[in-house]
Amino acid sequence: MNELEWLFTSALQLRKSGQDFLNSFDFENETTPPIAFLINISFACELFLKYIIEKEGGKKTGHDMKDIYNEISNESKFYISSNICAILYSQKDEVFFRKGYTTTLEEHSNIFYEWRYIHQFVDKLTSNDINYGFLSNFSLVLEKRAYILRGQDQSPT
Repeated sequence: MNELEWLFTSALQLRKSGQDFLNSFDFENETTPPIAFLINISFACELFLKYIIEKEGGKKTGHDMKDIYNEISNESKFYISSNICAILYSQKDEVFFRKGYTTTLEEHSNIFYEWRYIHQFVDKLTSNDINYGFLSNFSLVLEKRAYILRGQDQSPT
């Protein structure tokens, strides 16, 4: 398997793992946020973005999702932003629409870095501002874009 396929396969597995964890998470009885979801889904987003960049002929390193996102083509940006806005509008996500797409992406840009080293940031981190719906749907839209770039109309999920 080549590097590009590893990016894609890893992103798929991380997204599924994170989403499965979130779907079974008991928000009412847990005292901590869904850390496994945050780490897995944000890393999946990062890998999908890097996959998209490589499919478009580029290369990007680092973990800042906003920086990585800025490297994709305008066509991919339009696809991603319009689809995520449509999904969150249909779900009536008022917080997302009050803040907007760019601000929400910036606020979630370093989740992978911060939450995977939670022990180093424990006094600074709060889960109150995390939009789980945004992260979940952002990863879904990125997956769909990756499938399109693979020549497939949509993902099987």
